Amino acid sequence: MRRAFELVRTFRVVIAGSFALLPLSFTTGCTLFMGSDRSTAPAVTLAANPTEISPGATSTLSAVAANVTTLVITGSDGSNYNINPTGGTQTVKPSKTTTYTATATGSKGQATATATVTVTSHANLQSEPHVR
Repeated sequence: MRRAFELVRTFRVVIAGSFALLPLSFTTGCTLFMGSDRSTAPAVTLAANPTEISPGATSTLSAVAANVTTLVITGSDGSNYNINPTGGTQTVKPSKTTTYTATATGSKGQATATATVTVTSHANLQSEPHVR
């Protein structure tokens, strides 16, 4: 079951009944995990903002997790960040396109999520004088 909500300014979510643990993503980038059974397996989401940067710029990784005791984000560039088990943010400044993997570990197993930050290389254009 998948549910989506659009957040304009404020919101109130009321969920009745018993649901499996499902991440609900909002247009603001927020994530809500719904479910009445909190003894389920770990769940994690990972997002990068922005997903495309120029060389030397930064991006913010946002992780949200449930049912975990440790949350680690590793990058394909060798970077490694320990995040609060409930989630958090990490500013990154990759020198090349990097895929980040959030690994959430809990008593019922592991969950992973990925996000990629693309570093664009802009061509070095030089102007030449116009000759007539």
